[in-house]
Amino acid sequence: MTVIQLAAARRQLHPGCWRKQEKTELMRLYAAAVRQHGAADFEFGETDRGEPQFYILDDSPAATCITCASRLSKDSKPWYVIEDGSGGCF
Repeated sequence: MTVIQLAAARRQLHPGCWRKQEKTELMRLYAAAVRQHGAADFEFGETDRGEPQFYILDDSPAATCITCASRLSKDSKPWYVIEDGSGGCF
């Protein structure tokens, strides 16, 4: 999965979509990706339906996405999907 790197200011627009506890878990996921896979950055975004996403990026010039976490709503309940950089689910 390729993610276009956005300006740092964009980060300030989307973290609010995630709850405090969710952000804590996302930062734990990011720290693990740094240790295990050499992750270098992260970005917040959203799906086409406006649901929040969190991208973990590598240190390549293209800033390739190595993991993506999404929160989807179904039956008024949150469902979480974590994908690898190839679109496969964990």
